[in-house]
Amino acid sequence: MPNKCSVPGCTGNYRTGKKIQVFSFPKDGDALNKWLRAIPRKDFVPTSCTKVCVDHFDASCIERTTSYTDPRTGRVIEVALPVPRLRPGSVPTIFPGCPSYLSISDHNTRETPDAKRSRKEASQLGHAVEESLASKEAEQERDRFSSLEELKACLQVVSVSPKWTVIHKEEC
Repeated sequence: MPNKCSVPGCTGNYRTGKKIQVFSFPKDGDALNKWLRAIPRKDFVPTSCTKVCVDHFDASCIERTTSYTDPRTGRVIEVALPVPRLRPGSVPTIFPGCPSYLSISDHNTRETPDAKRSRKEASQLGHAVEESLASKEAEQERDRFSSLEELKACLQVVSVSPKWTVIHKEEC
């Protein structure tokens, strides 16, 4: 049986309500106090079974994918998580059915300078790798021969090393 949402007025995972993802209260004292201050419930003491559903968090607080940047190629690999998780420092801020002043969105949506720099470097490195691979393919295509006639034509135009001996026979 899924855990029910502990926010007043919410029917998440109740028999009559919709089935939805729930999150446990944080174990960290500071984060727990932020959650308790945010949830409009008087003298509330959470237990290990007390949960808050995904409806009470802003969409930017929930991670549905994870990514990895390959340090050698700079390619970013992104994979969907089987179970969504909360970003660190997330606090429930959406409380439908409660006064609007209780549903305050105070999350910071700006990307940190280090994260932005890393993202741009990875993107630029990825573009450089793609250009390098395209250049390599073009060069290999230019230097490739599909017939002996093409090789003969190339040897007549290009000067070869004096160590090579090139014999031209018109009979072939």
